[in-house]
Amino acid sequence: MKIAAFQVDIGNGAVHLICLPTSSFKAACELESWLTANAKPKYSVTFLGRYERLQTFRTPAEVKGMLVKNPRSDPGGTVVSIEMGVKKLLSHQ
Repeated sequence: MKIAAFQVDIGNGAVHLICLPTSSFKAACELESWLTANAKPKYSVTFLGRYERLQTFRTPAEVKGMLVKNPRSDPGGTVVSIEMGVKKLLSHQ
């Protein structure tokens, strides 16, 4: 499984980043079609790609630290993995 990333522009300058595990590229494309069909008319959905993991940063310092350091030794920021997502999902059931 890889994480599919979608950008949803809601039309007022705000953009949502949606990241969900998908079993295949086809499944990600089907999810993009569903999101597009079910989003409000002014919303724009863009499939960004599928990734092994995603990493978010809250500050420019975290980004600079990641670029200077070996990212595998201390990535900083918030690492989003399928395992973390599944644990979070299961904890809400």
